[in-house]
Amino acid sequence: MSQRIHRLIEMALALSFNRRLTLFKGARLFGRVRKSAESRVTLGPHARVDGLDVHGRGTLRLGARVEVKNLSIDFGLSDGMVDIADDVYMADGAKLIVFGRLSIGPGSIFGPDVVVVDTVHRHGVGVLLRTSGVDVRDVSIGSNCWIGARVSIMPGVRVHDDVVVGAGSVVTRDCSRHHVYAGVPAKMIKPYES
Repeated sequence: MSQRIHRLIEMALALSFNRRLTLFKGARLFGRVRKSAESRVTLGPHARVDGLDVHGRGTLRLGARVEVKNLSIDFGLSDGMVDIADDVYMADGAKLIVFGRLSIGPGSIFGPDVVVVDTVHRHGVGVLLRTSGVDVRDVSIGSNCWIGARVSIMPGVRVHDDVVVGAGSVVTRDCSRHHVYAGVPAKMIKPYES
């Protein structure tokens, strides 16, 4: 049996036993797909997913015509929510750590290896970090944003519409509409010209 046919049979069996996975017309899942039993995943019409790894019991919703490659999501022990609107493209290796809510607006583009985190560990003198718990601060990314390669977006950040974030930046504060940001930490560089 060819490797391709074997992979198709493996995926069909996995999908038939997993009732928390919804595929709309034209949605395609291929590559390595791993999903915990508690998580819920919905792929909108004509969404294309090439590699997906979902841990925890949260919810992932992909809109129409979304394309992602090797997306990794960690919901931890939370009921987190990742909502990716229509026509979003995420290049290889995005990592999302979401205990609260992450929303990504329509038409946004992510370069490779982007990291988005919405949690901050509580810490203090004499407190063991591993058992101290976390504070959750939701993250939102507007429509028509370009998030460059290896950008890190930190908890509580709001990236407004039509924002460009340069490669390698660490975004620790909100980003205003129609501007270009870059650096560590990311700072406004110039207005975004269309």
